[in-house]
Amino acid sequence: MAKTKSTTVKPESVLPDRIIQLTENAPYAPLVVRHTADRAAFLPEILSLHTKQELSEIPGLGKASIATIEVWLAEHGRRLRIPGESLDAVICHFGARRKHTSEHRLGARLRSDPVDHRRYAQGRPGRA
Repeated sequence: MAKTKSTTVKPESVLPDRIIQLTENAPYAPLVVRHTADRAAFLPEILSLHTKQELSEIPGLGKASIATIEVWLAEHGRRLRIPGESLDAVICHFGARRKHTSEHRLGARLRSDPVDHRRYAQGRPGRA
């Protein structure tokens, strides 16, 4: 009788760098974030769009890496897509979130700047 290798995975709050590098450009990554530099911040969403089979087709990812990803996703309230489940169904469960609050300066400007931004958007800049 042949022995099978166990893929016991310890819970990790941080995904290993090697897995991050291999999955930042995963097939569905552009559906979540256009720019490659921003993808690490949205890795739970990117990975949750993939099935185990799709992840296993990425060179360098094996059963142990996929098991690590599953545990990490569970810690982030996500899971891998089930075969046959539509991408739309998974995407509909994504909540709106900001990558970094410091990078969203427009909201702060809208609250502090007396310029009427509605007029500016219509091509007529001016004070309120």
